[in-house]
Amino acid sequence: MKAYQDGPFRYFDDVTRRVDFLVQAALIAIMVALLALLNFQVLMRYVIRTPLIWGGELGGFLLAYVTLWGSSTCIRNDKHVRVRYIESVLPTNMKRILSIVIHIIILFYLYYLIVYGYQFAELGIGEKTTSGAFEFFWPRFSITSGGILMALQSVNILVRETVQLVTGEPYPLESE
Repeated sequence: MKAYQDGPFRYFDDVTRRVDFLVQAALIAIMVALLALLNFQVLMRYVIRTPLIWGGELGGFLLAYVTLWGSSTCIRNDKHVRVRYIESVLPTNMKRILSIVIHIIILFYLYYLIVYGYQFAELGIGEKTTSGAFEFFWPRFSITSGGILMALQSVNILVRETVQLVTGEPYPLESE
């Protein structure tokens, strides 16, 4: 555990853990806002009989953030859907090597997602949605911000697995 106790690896893991905590808090707030928006939209449409023209747009935009930011939490907590059979028959070091390869591939994908996602978001600067209430930049920026958050967590796992592979030390739990 020497490599993790007070070194840069442990510090980086603490930073990514705190970022994940903030992302989860933001996701809870967004989901509460989505629920409130949905209820308000139903009230406006069926009770007051004046539907919101921007409610559906905002709901869709917030859902993009939930999806992409939630993916970073899934990466951190190893909750993405995958076939675990191959992993289950591999020895520990081979599992780590497989994880390293997978996260390198993820990072290549995320590089393009971040770069081209931002270029796509820039196209929306000054361009209004159908309701005229929002600029397209902000919903499109969910691609870039989600990619950055996923990359941060993926780099953390990549570093963690590499150090474990090199040192042979088990990674201490977050509660330690």
